[in-house]
Amino acid sequence: MGQQQILMLLLSISILGIAVSCGVIAMQGATEPDCREPLISELNDLANEARWYYRTPLEYEGGGGTFLGLEAGIGGIRRLLAKPSTASGDFYIAREGDGSSVEIVAIGTRGGWDQRLPIRVIATVYADTSIIRVVN
Repeated sequence: MGQQQILMLLLSISILGIAVSCGVIAMQGATEPDCREPLISELNDLANEARWYYRTPLEYEGGGGTFLGLEAGIGGIRRLLAKPSTASGDFYIAREGDGSSVEIVAIGTRGGWDQRLPIRVIATVYADTSIIRVVN
């Protein structure tokens, strides 16, 4: 009876070791997308703000049916967001708004697929939708 208990103990320890090593491997691969998700979520919120700006009449400091006024750089992003930086990253308008679209870029605080470069996500916002592209 003692040999069976020792074998069961060794088998249990082996299974536990394999489970822990699989968990560690899975968590190492999961850290990168976890850094992107908050950045993409905040960029989606910002795209919704840009669409709100598009629909707001000129009298109420909106775009009046255009994205004009959302100029490239820090001035345009401040119309949509009080602080252009969050814990996830920095936001700016890359391509000035025109009658039909505006391009907003998010630069993450951590490295992306290429660890030498930060995570970069671009949203092209239209009147009724937006397209999100993850660059790194």
